[in-house]
Amino acid sequence: MVSSWRTFFYSTVLIVWSAISFSFIIANNQESISPIEDEIEQAAHSLEDNAAQIDEANVDDEEIEVTPAEDYQLESEEDNNVVDEQEEVAPAGQAPKPRIIKDIIIVGNKHIPSEPILNRIPYQPGEIFTRQRTNKLIRNVYDLGYFRQVKVYAQPVNDDSINLIVAVDEKRLLEEVKFQGNKHISEKEVKKKVDFAKVPSIDEDDLPKYIKILKKLYRDKDYHDVDIAAQVKGDCEKAILHFAIKEGRRTLIKRVCFTGNDHFLGKKLRTLLFTREDWVLGFLDRAGSYQPDAIEADKFVIENFYQSNGFLTAKVRDVSVDIDERTKYVTVTFHIHEGEQYTISDVRVPGNEVISEEELLARLPVRVGQLYSKEKIRETIELLRVIWGSYGYINADIEPSIQPNDDEKTVSIAFYTELGSKVYVNNINIIGNCKTHDKVIRRMLVIEEGGLLTTHAMDESKNRVEGLGYFDQRDGVNWRINRNGKDSVDLDLIVKEVKTGKVEAQIGFGGTRDISSPTESFNIGVNVTETNLFGRGINLNSSATLSKEERNLLFSISDPWLFDKPIHGAFDVYLKRSLYDEFKLIEQPEIKERITGGTARLGALSAKLNDATILGQLGVDGITYNETPIVKRELLAMAPLEAVELQAIFDRRFASGAFLWVGGSAFKDVRNHPVHPSRGYQWAMHTKFSIHSNLKDNPRDNPAEVRRLEEGRVRFGYAKFNLDASWYTPLIGERDLVLCLHGYFGIVAPFKNRSVPFRELYHVGGPASIRGFLYGEIGPRFFSPTLNQSDMLGAKKAFWLNAEMIFPISSDFSMKGAVFYDGGAGWDTPDSNLISPADLRNNSFSFRHSVGFGVRILRPTPVKIDWGFKLDRKRDETASQVHFSMYHEF
Repeated sequence: MVSSWRTFFYSTVLIVWSAISFSFIIANNQESISPIEDEIEQAAHSLEDNAAQIDEANVDDEEIEVTPAEDYQLESEEDNNVVDEQEEVAPAGQAPKPRIIKDIIIVGNKHIPSEPILNRIPYQPGEIFTRQRTNKLIRNVYDLGYFRQVKVYAQPVNDDSINLIVAVDEKRLLEEVKFQGNKHISEKEVKKKVDFAKVPSIDEDDLPKYIKILKKLYRDKDYHDVDIAAQVKGDCEKAILHFAIKEGRRTLIKRVCFTGNDHFLGKKLRTLLFTREDWVLGFLDRAGSYQPDAIEADKFVIENFYQSNGFLTAKVRDVSVDIDERTKYVTVTFHIHEGEQYTISDVRVPGNEVISEEELLARLPVRVGQLYSKEKIRETIELLRVIWGSYGYINADIEPSIQPNDDEKTVSIAFYTELGSKVYVNNINIIGNCKTHDKVIRRMLVIEEGGLLTTHAMDESKNRVEGLGYFDQRDGVNWRINRNGKDSVDLDLIVKEVKTGKVEAQIGFGGTRDISSPTESFNIGVNVTETNLFGRGINLNSSATLSKEERNLLFSISDPWLFDKPIHGAFDVYLKRSLYDEFKLIEQPEIKERITGGTARLGALSAKLNDATILGQLGVDGITYNETPIVKRELLAMAPLEAVELQAIFDRRFASGAFLWVGGSAFKDVRNHPVHPSRGYQWAMHTKFSIHSNLKDNPRDNPAEVRRLEEGRVRFGYAKFNLDASWYTPLIGERDLVLCLHGYFGIVAPFKNRSVPFRELYHVGGPASIRGFLYGEIGPRFFSPTLNQSDMLGAKKAFWLNAEMIFPISSDFSMKGAVFYDGGAGWDTPDSNLISPADLRNNSFSFRHSVGFGVRILRPTPVKIDWGFKLDRKRDETASQVHFSMYHEF
């Protein structure tokens, strides 16, 4: 109360003193001051006409720090149609007299520094005062959000200069925000919408804005009767914002009904809607949520459904919403007018010399005799745009003409096209590539500067750039067209880069049979990958895993554009270890295999194979085993013939040695992303010829080894061919549900009197082929009737296929789910003539299959988990298998 009386007293004194001083100035100094007075007064009137209804605040003459008689107040916030006032106030026939701003002074700010205010003022000392820029000044300073009111004063210095004084009235500083009664909306949820920590000041005029935000949060959670009261408490400088909330009952949709739906059941219509009835698990899919905007959208969904099934005049006449006042349960009823079904009697789409009407009609989804479909008309318009765009008419305007015949209930449709002129590309600009070199992106484009612009070329270029995998998979590559004229454009390719490198370090304990030994079980691993090294598109992959018994090393580097030419060059060196512990008929619990080698690859694109990459390969591999498998003594004692047969096979499969090989590959990958593909395909063919071997002896004191040495050394020599292909297409959205079909065929044949290493044979079953089966479970097996057990032998021929439906679990695709069907076979083992027919099983083609589901996790470590269920389970087999493997796409 004291503060109010003090303000009133000072205001009264200021007004009286200003009136007296103003009269004195008019009488004694009218010529020197009136022009600037007129400018500011008229600016003030103009701004006040369009003000934003902001409370006025009184400013003490002590705070202004100018002589009251010389204050000329401009007081408002907004005016969008202000002109320079100097011409209006100048006497007729006389040029306006400009006023130079000598200095800019900020007053009234207690907590906000002057610097941010000065930064928003569109004046600098020495510039000319104008009414338009003063309007902008007030708006800019007020938009900072710290002030109740902004006033501008002019203080004459001499005849042609003034000091510009900006007086601000600060809001109270927001010290604390309190909530009362909020049971279903947490303060954390509120802060996601409004971070009060970043709201420096507040007053009562700001409260409706925050109440509106809170009510929107409650409506999103179906609390439509919420009552929110807000109050600003505290002292004259610091404020406490207090929200008192009465949430009320939750409003839920319990019934969705329809009237007038004679041709479609309500059950069918409900499946189309965003608005759904509440059920037991409604909290998972938000069924039962009452959202008026969704109900309004559902009206158009129903109309579109009917109009896409022949009902040309179908309408949703009204939607009634009945809310039980006690339970807050909602019944929504859609009142439908179906009308009659119309069929298409005629379709016309005029062509030209480029493409005829007959050719266009053959490609359109709309046909004579079909039911009228609004959706197919939309599809036709988009298809025609694509067709004409492929000829360079990217601005073609398609206008459908729909002529109904109400007597015959038919409709005649014509699609008229205004082609415009062909468009050519002037410049192509790459925007957003901070790391990736321009040339890495440009070499993927099929559009050329100076060439004709077509929709096909734009789409193909976009897909090829996305396929690099360097950019965000959702919206990381986009075109922007900038017109230069009637037939010329500049293209901006806007990219959003993602991280392409990864460094991982792992320390583990376990992975050996004797986990009680720290020295045996301790292991350490390092992995460094980069798919866009130095931004030049070079792929680097290096990893190392070290333990007492294990040394896995890999270094691989490849450049698809060696020397900036379409030449693919790559070099690999590796030290790999494989562990085979699936055998039941040998003495050893496991067989450890070690591969040491290197590969050099060189190739180029082949125009004859539709730009596929052709590679020549040269490599050397050295294979060693900790020991050659020894048949169980039990089997040797009980069935020596079986034991000798199996030992002879193992001797040939698991011989140690080194060999050179040459090979050739052809592959093509036009998927839209290497890690998260949703469309496109890839295929690869590989051939490999082992041309030399120099094997080590593994003498043992047993009959089989003696026989092997007497017959001569085992030498490797074989030819191998693989064909692998996969195809992707989206089923829902672009990546919401993706179908992947994958197929594989392989064949390996030993040269005369030579052998094939165990690892080069096909062992069908497991996470990389047919899930639900063990590694090598599908294919030839050595069966011992004596022990009633069997072991895999490996196959010379293999075939399998996979069908997957993949969907994202997380929005960034770091976790995805999949359901799958797998099927295939492996058959025809080498050296089958050495095995008795009674001991050889599954050596002929036998198709096995399974279904299942899985999860793919990309971070922190790529992992693929699949659970497959056999569809043709045999008596001695498990019903299912769970597989853990490294993440990969087919």
